[in-house]
Amino acid sequence: MPCQRLDHNPNTEVPPDFNSKAMQTILQERLKEGNTLEGLIQRLVDDWETCRQERVQQWNKQQAEAAAEQARQEQQQEQEHRRLEEEQQRRLDVQNQCRPKVDKGA
Repeated sequence: MPCQRLDHNPNTEVPPDFNSKAMQTILQERLKEGNTLEGLIQRLVDDWETCRQERVQQWNKQQAEAAAEQARQEQQQEQEHRRLEEEQQRRLDVQNQCRPKVDKGA
């Protein structure tokens, strides 16, 4: 399944504050026996960072693909520009060959 295209740079993302009072209250309610709040918070931080790293890799890939596409388009435009210039030069050459020569000595 293809990834959804990212529209922002994940390098600038700030992690949620899992240590906030509100978050600790929510997490405390979800603690399972044998787990600690600190352990749960660390797992959340680790999971968030893992997901962010995946987004960073995806972002870097998107940026590289966009740069390659732009370079391809620029090259294509340059080739088209050159082709048009060559075509125009050929027309001028044909026109010059078809002109009657004027004898300036007469």
